Amino acid sequence: MDVLDAQTKKLIKPLEKMYVKAPALPISVKEFIVTVSPWVALILGVLSVAALAFAIFGLGASGVIAGPQVFALSGFGIVPIVAGLVSGILMLLAFKPLQKRTLKGWNLMFWVFVISLVSSLFSSLTLMFNVLSIAYIIVLVVIELYFLFQVKSYYK
Repeated sequence: MDVLDAQTKKLIKPLEKMYVKAPALPISVKEFIVTVSPWVALILGVLSVAALAFAIFGLGASGVIAGPQVFALSGFGIVPIVAGLVSGILMLLAFKPLQKRTLKGWNLMFWVFVISLVSSLFSSLTLMFNVLSIAYIIVLVVIELYFLFQVKSYYK
């Protein structure tokens, strides 16, 4: 985990400098985010892993073996599936550290963000490239990082 923490520190440093100048959220909002985030990570982690397990085994929403999932597993569709599975596992791993408010939990959620960003960019550039999807991703990145860095001080 030390390598992951060192890599995280390297990525975080320039971002932290940018977001330290952003307007601060009220303390009550930060406390709410920190209190709820372990449970959100747990729920989303379970749903992500379960949904992607269904996709990998070819089970569609109707519960029968479906064809689109087979297509998704071939070619470019595998990247979002693997990224979603890894993100789901990281969210599950982050549950206890987030509850204990350790920096390890925050770092894991940062990596969930990074994996999600890479997956979204990959999908946007390869599967459905358009300027609006890239702009949407940029807006989401700014907002997600804002909230992530607003609560970073709560994790030691």
